[in-house]
Amino acid sequence: LVASFGMDLTDSFSTRLKQLAAFALGWIGYASVYLLRKPLSVIKGDLKTQLGFSMTHLGWLDTAFLLPYALAQMALGSIGDQVSPRKMMGSCMIIAAVSMVSFGHWTSLFVFLLLLFINGAAQSLIWPGAVKVVVSWFSAEEKNTVLGVFGTSAFVGGFVGTYIAVSLQRDGWEHCFVIPSAIVAGVGLTVFVLYKSSNERRQTSDGTTSTERQTTPRVSYRELWAIRCLPEVTICCFCVKLVRYCMLMWLPMYLFNELKYGKVEAGMLSTVFDIGGIAGSVLLGFISDRLCKGRVLYCTSLALFVSSGAFVLIHVTASYGMMFNGLGMLLAGITNCGSDTMITGPIAARIGEQGERNLQSATVGFVNGFGTVGAIVQGPLVGLLAGYVGWSGIFYGMVLLSLLSGLCMFRAERKQL
Repeated sequence: LVASFGMDLTDSFSTRLKQLAAFALGWIGYASVYLLRKPLSVIKGDLKTQLGFSMTHLGWLDTAFLLPYALAQMALGSIGDQVSPRKMMGSCMIIAAVSMVSFGHWTSLFVFLLLLFINGAAQSLIWPGAVKVVVSWFSAEEKNTVLGVFGTSAFVGGFVGTYIAVSLQRDGWEHCFVIPSAIVAGVGLTVFVLYKSSNERRQTSDGTTSTERQTTPRVSYRELWAIRCLPEVTICCFCVKLVRYCMLMWLPMYLFNELKYGKVEAGMLSTVFDIGGIAGSVLLGFISDRLCKGRVLYCTSLALFVSSGAFVLIHVTASYGMMFNGLGMLLAGITNCGSDTMITGPIAARIGEQGERNLQSATVGFVNGFGTVGAIVQGPLVGLLAGYVGWSGIFYGMVLLSLLSGLCMFRAERKQL
């Protein structure tokens, strides 16, 4: 009995170490790719003043990254259910790094669009692969909390990416991409070699050994769309990401041009939104599991309704100074970005597990990819509307979209019940 108990403790400890290792490497891997995303939002002011790009041109730069990101994720997200998500994620990270290393050495709009297109296509399969591996290592009771914490990788990556870009920008915007590209390539190589799912290690989330290798047939869009709650969650994700990327891509410029903060000050203040995302991801995951008894759809719908009020607060208190500006951005980050993490992580993954399915990568890719269409729309839309309705109209548009996303999530919750 003593020997058996000792073996159980050893197995449990070994399993927990493997879970933590998979979580940590996936977290670092996904956080690192934001080092290739954030510089563009930081240098937009430089591209406008030094290269003469218009607001419309800057909007198309966002689209050049986000369009392939969305389409490839919807079309190819299920690859992670059929091949090793480790190889898929690692390869895509290396390709993304190579595509952006020379970005600062060009001045042509066409070349910028091409490099961002390659970067977006490569990054499209990183999140589905990361979620697929993490989900395989943890039990159903832990997934909301675990994926909530895992989702902080995007916001920590955004914060660090902004800080690095702002620091490098002091020597010229041309220097904002080489170091981030080198970091992502190195982490991508590590992921390619070491980031194994529990299926690859032939082990289940409770520490027992699995003798079967799961295989998943390819599914059509119609079959995915027919899965219960997926349409509502997908539409919700579209609205949430449209709002989130409006903030990510335009907030530094809004603070610089509209509220008259300094260039460095605007860049650093905008990271408050990312910090809110970190807190929101952890809080919503914890609240969903501990206080809402796993009702993550209900918890997320409430957060989205609160986020609409946060955007009203940002606009109304715009002239009140840094403290009020920061408070509004923090609340918006907690509710909007935290909801985004829940939607594209535990909610999408759980939908892929309904009816004993093994479609987590497919559903995560589809939801996140369709949602990214909203992120695509925001680029040219904000660039076009800024001259007609101003920032006031843009902020009230984000209020309406947040309310709509909350209603969609509430409907999904009712359908699930």
